[in-house]
Amino acid sequence: MKNILVVDNHPLIRRLLSARLEKLGYTVRTAADGLDALETLREFVPELIIVDLVMPNIDGAKLCRIVRSRPQLAGVCLVVLSAVVAEQGFELASCGADACIAKSSADRIFAHLDMVLADLAGHGRILEEHRLLGGQEVFRREISWELLSLQKHHEMVLQNIADGVLELSPNGKVIYANPRALLFFDCREEEMLGRSLPEVLEQETAEILTRALAGPPQTLCLAEPVYLPSRQVQMSLHPVEDDGQYTYVALLHDVTAARAAELALRRTSDHLRQSLAELRSAQNVLVRQEKLASIGTLASGVAHEILNPLNIIGTIVQVMQMEELPEIISEQLDEVMVQIRRATKITNSLRMFSHRGKAEIEELDIHALLDNTLELVKHSLADDHIEVEKKYTPGLPAIAADPDQLAQVLLNLINNARDAMRGRPTRRLSLTTRRVEQGVGLTVSDTGWGIAPEHLHKIFDPFFTTKDPGSGTGMGLAVVYSIVEGMGGMIEVASRPGRGTDFFMVLPLPEQGVKTRGREDERGQGENPDRRR
Repeated sequence: MKNILVVDNHPLIRRLLSARLEKLGYTVRTAADGLDALETLREFVPELIIVDLVMPNIDGAKLCRIVRSRPQLAGVCLVVLSAVVAEQGFELASCGADACIAKSSADRIFAHLDMVLADLAGHGRILEEHRLLGGQEVFRREISWELLSLQKHHEMVLQNIADGVLELSPNGKVIYANPRALLFFDCREEEMLGRSLPEVLEQETAEILTRALAGPPQTLCLAEPVYLPSRQVQMSLHPVEDDGQYTYVALLHDVTAARAAELALRRTSDHLRQSLAELRSAQNVLVRQEKLASIGTLASGVAHEILNPLNIIGTIVQVMQMEELPEIISEQLDEVMVQIRRATKITNSLRMFSHRGKAEIEELDIHALLDNTLELVKHSLADDHIEVEKKYTPGLPAIAADPDQLAQVLLNLINNARDAMRGRPTRRLSLTTRRVEQGVGLTVSDTGWGIAPEHLHKIFDPFFTTKDPGSGTGMGLAVVYSIVEGMGGMIEVASRPGRGTDFFMVLPLPEQGVKTRGREDERGQGENPDRRR
């Protein structure tokens, strides 16, 4: 055995023991308290530690427990130096000490220490009869017991209060932690003592605490809760003066339940506000739907009435074309027929879209329906300088769908794409069809701003919208989803923020016996049979 560490807050005891042991040939280091001892143990590994039981800044019993918790110090012998060695209830095992020497006269302390050193040198351990030395020689036992009882009472109070209590050294290291504080930090006492409190806190709180410890002593109450591993606590720091030296007491009040209740109340309030907004939005949607229904009825009637004179004009022009006319007049009549067909096509598109009635699943040509819908919106797309790209796969089978509802789906997706591309340098709307296993696949793509990843899973939710207030109801894509699912299809969305969005639909094929809706069925009453789409 070579190295010995002496830990005592009394300078005279440290000097006496150090001189005695160095005279015997030992390498001796000293520390004034438990915190100082922990710093020394970072670079000095002793075979024997002589430690005073009652000290500031981590007492002897706690220091012994910390030493016993560290594997690299497992072989260290611990000898407690105390005046309460013979008091009732004192147990070496409670702190992990190997022996206890009573504080009495220097000669008696040296004699007892010699016994311990002889045991370690001869046997490698302290003999049982030398584990408690000098207890019968302690004076004024009654006073010591009263002081110990008072200390135990104060300790009991701190052990059982609901708030966490930490005592900090002037540089912020933990020298005492009550059980509640250890629970808040989710660690054992031997792990907490000697650690710098700012190091175990989140960065912002640590910086505030470090500045407070570096400045003049003053009370600090943190405005925001401190987040610990299992709790949220309100922390305050209070300076305590003792013989001109300052330590700090940190009080930790658990506000986890209060904050959770506050958060739940805030969420409930937000939910109520959102529900109220959704109810108002739903009311506006219902009013708008009634208006659209009226407009649809009117548009359907107007379209029917327009088709009759168009058909008459077309018939007259065709009769005139049968006669031999000057070339310039024939060219003008050809142009009139082109415009008649165009007006007829637009009118039929409007009539088909405005049709209201019981939904019927029919066989449809997907390409004809796409062209018909594009004809309806081509001027608005042109006004926004949007290029339309059609990637149709030829020879696709007919699909089974309600033509009016599917037209509504397409218009909603096209209008969404148009809105998404406003302000973009490249504006391209792509319609792509292809054969898939479950039916016919249709992709509506744009080169807009895209959809944020956190919004993708909510994009088909009713009332969800990323548009400015008043610019959208949040029902468009919800209606799209409902219609496509209702006809036995499916729809998915993929987006690349900053590059564009793809809506992919699978439209089902007709079953045997489904009514076929041919192009002839879409003619109005008295419509010119020469009309082309």
